[in-house]
Amino acid sequence: MKTIKKVLAVSIVGLSIGLTTININAAGVNSNARTSYYSSITSTSNGQTLANNLYSLIGKNTSSVSYSRLYTSAYPTTDVLPGTNIVWDIYSNEIYNVKSDSGSSATSEGVGFNREHTVPQSWFSKATPMVSDIFHVYPTDIYVNNQRSSYVYDDVKTASKTYKNGSILGKGANFTSKTVFEVADEYKGDIARSYFYMAIRYKNKLANWTSGESQNIFQSSYPYLTTTAKKIFTKWSHEDPVSDKEMIRNDAIYNIQKNRNPFIDHPEYVDIIWTNSYSDTKTNTQYSLSSVNQAISSLSSSSSTDTVYSAYNKYCRLTVSDKEKVSNTSKLFNAVKNKSGNSLDLSSYWSSIISTYKNIYNGQSSGGSTPVVTQDVVTVTKSSFTSISGSLDSYISYKAAKGSASTSPAVNSGQIRVYQNGGTFTVSANNSKIQSIELGSAMATKVSYTINGTRYEKSIAAGSKLVLSNLDLNSLVFTCIGTTKTQRLYVNYLKVTYTK
Repeated sequence: MKTIKKVLAVSIVGLSIGLTTININAAGVNSNARTSYYSSITSTSNGQTLANNLYSLIGKNTSSVSYSRLYTSAYPTTDVLPGTNIVWDIYSNEIYNVKSDSGSSATSEGVGFNREHTVPQSWFSKATPMVSDIFHVYPTDIYVNNQRSSYVYDDVKTASKTYKNGSILGKGANFTSKTVFEVADEYKGDIARSYFYMAIRYKNKLANWTSGESQNIFQSSYPYLTTTAKKIFTKWSHEDPVSDKEMIRNDAIYNIQKNRNPFIDHPEYVDIIWTNSYSDTKTNTQYSLSSVNQAISSLSSSSSTDTVYSAYNKYCRLTVSDKEKVSNTSKLFNAVKNKSGNSLDLSSYWSSIISTYKNIYNGQSSGGSTPVVTQDVVTVTKSSFTSISGSLDSYISYKAAKGSASTSPAVNSGQIRVYQNGGTFTVSANNSKIQSIELGSAMATKVSYTINGTRYEKSIAAGSKLVLSNLDLNSLVFTCIGTTKTQRLYVNYLKVTYTK
């Protein structure tokens, strides 16, 4: 359920964005909690140090719910479609009331739901607090839950069974000799981030997790996941970036357990602790915008409860950007309200969720990691050029060209010296869109730039930077318009955010 924007974590501390807390009668996205909770996390420069700091944070001052009380004390707020008692099931599309736990056996999908340990409880001998840690224990369809058994998660190379929501059982692509379970595309990141949480939260206990397949997934030393597990889950986390669903669940669990999953709040931490080369991609969901609009248009005063909730289930699972485009949501929300008897104003609720979600991820249209941020400071190695070109990462490049002064652009002490009166500094995006630029100069100068045909002139004080946001551009050229040597553009700071 998501799109993207990722942080390339080079000297970037986790984003702390102060936003208004949603204060309505349902679990929402609590921006204040998200910001304050990580106040002790001051450095992300070293993966093992970050892992240790997060371990200290998420393991202290916690509360727990007993395994038997997950049905009554957790799932009604952590795992229901907002404003209803309908279970949000990651293994099926079935409509279950959260108050109707249906046991432990089933011969087909649709019989009932129970509790799924995404990290099988047999791996840690059903010990507490892991056995009821809500971050990895989800309500799921009984039949699919039992079919998954204690098999490891992996991409399936050869399928033996495909379930209604797109989950698959079969032979693994990475664990090639094993039967594995592949969760539906829109929940791959949810599972991955649950495993990241478990690896860090219980890193001091991993040496004792010796049963079943646990040692194929976890290890007691940093980075706490085996090479194969790291490959699978870092890939899944980028294939399915963070969604509004996960953020809502994270806050609801925080209200109960008093700890958070940092890989939902700060998905950039994944790339710091578990180095990988994956890039965020748009998640595939079963439901399209057109299928949701069609389901809503088919609703009437005589529609059954299951029909109404099925349409709402489809809406909830859309990406944030698609939720904004759904037509006639008032018809859907009124139908849900009539069936649920809940007084929650769903129109206000989802407007707040969408707005807050997009603000947290800096305008991101539908789920995903935090914005892609290039390294903060321009670093170059050559000493002198007629023009200077470089790359901040594979998606952002820059080029400097001399102005009317006789001296060519040069590099000195990490500064790109563009020189006055016509010298240019260009920032370009490759297969992406620039969203914001911060350009700093070591010398007081004036620059001009043109956006959508409008020319702007700005001054940059010595040691200060020019900040531009909401750009949505492929490139931007800054031209130095200073006319003296004391008004050169000495680029000593550059930060760019972009979407792909």
